[in-house]
Amino acid sequence: MPVPVLKEVAQIAERSVLDLWGGELGQLPALYLSTGTRGGGNSKIFSLAQGAPVTAWVDENIRDGAETIGKIRDDGDRVYAFYETDGPNFIISRPIAGGPGGWSGEPLPGDDFVGGRGLLCLPDGTVYAGGAAEWNAGTRRGELYKGEHGSFGSPIRSLTPGILWECEVDDADAVWEFWHAVGESEAVAYRDGVVVAAPSSNVACAGAFGGAMYATGNQPIEEPSADVKRFTGSSWETVYTFPGEANGDHVIRINREPPELWAISQRTFQVAWSLDGNTWEPVVVPSIQTGSDTNQYTGVALFHRRVFVATRDTARGNIRIFADGVSSDDLHIQVI
Repeated sequence: MPVPVLKEVAQIAERSVLDLWGGELGQLPALYLSTGTRGGGNSKIFSLAQGAPVTAWVDENIRDGAETIGKIRDDGDRVYAFYETDGPNFIISRPIAGGPGGWSGEPLPGDDFVGGRGLLCLPDGTVYAGGAAEWNAGTRRGELYKGEHGSFGSPIRSLTPGILWECEVDDADAVWEFWHAVGESEAVAYRDGVVVAAPSSNVACAGAFGGAMYATGNQPIEEPSADVKRFTGSSWETVYTFPGEANGDHVIRINREPPELWAISQRTFQVAWSLDGNTWEPVVVPSIQTGSDTNQYTGVALFHRRVFVATRDTARGNIRIFADGVSSDDLHIQVI
């Protein structure tokens, strides 16, 4: 199977991208892109409808106030997004069906609640959501909730100090939690509630592939990690390292046939691709400086058999979007 070829298809006049999501199988009626105010710009969600030209991104007009919108996922009925931090709820959602808009807050505490990718949605409607409460006030109490649309109770896990950054499920349906190091506390990871070794002090992103869990990045700007790591059952082994100045940003399974593993970096925007998690090939992309941050600056997702990749471009001050399977070389457009 040849290495995918990415071509630029669109530009969005916002400063940073945090996530892309088109469904586990790329099956959603729209592809969603989230942004943040870190590094300038606004916190927004854009969507691209199935069958629309790849340039036709639409502003979903969510409420103002988030610093970042770090992760988007769905449970088969609703699309959810981690909405940090200002406002009554730190998770927002909308029905999958229907046109753009319709986002509302889930009944979870939101004031001064921060985090990144602490969101997991399961096909049975179960939603995991977590981050850290009272962060700016100094308490920095990490919390993880488990519930469903419209119904969340007390946290199922609370660590002080603590911040849940990433939450994912593996191929055995075990739920993984990745908690950042905070102050003098060390990073900790859980697999179905059992402590396991953490891949780094501040993991950026994790994803399951081929029966194993993969993770990449280290969030502190002063301690970036270019490694993609795989859990061995007791520890983490490095399976790929981005060359040059890079910080791992995303690692995700792309559910085509055969399944693919994609990894993206920030600082310098790079894309790597693998069919087995062991042998990696670079995907050719332009030389783009994203800058560096403790949040994501790129995104990658499957959407109706096509892979989309997005990155922040500091020189242009916007978001650039690429896709494979594109026939035209001249598809650039700026969406305002």
